[in-house]
Amino acid sequence: MDDERWDDIVDLIDERFGIDSTEKTQTARRDGSPEWRETVVFNVKGRRMKLERVSRPRVLDVKTFYARRRAGNASREEVTYSETERTHSVTLYEWSNGWQEVDLSQISR
Repeated sequence: MDDERWDDIVDLIDERFGIDSTEKTQTARRDGSPEWRETVVFNVKGRRMKLERVSRPRVLDVKTFYARRRAGNASREEVTYSETERTHSVTLYEWSNGWQEVDLSQISR
């Protein structure tokens, strides 16, 4: 999902339901690559919902190096990321004593 489509969805949520809060954060993953999280919290018919988009740099190449003589950790990976392209994943959550992921296939029926 590109940035324009995400903005369209956020605008649609704001028009139909109103937005309670938004948050944008950037964190470093274990391998040092950046990760961006955008969340929108809103209410639908008394149910509190959260839409979250996670963006990461696109993986271009993964090289695995094996070491026969090293005990324990016998391999390591070297990952090459794109500087311009990102991958995005969008997840919908519902509040029920904590955020629970919503199965979107059940909503569309």
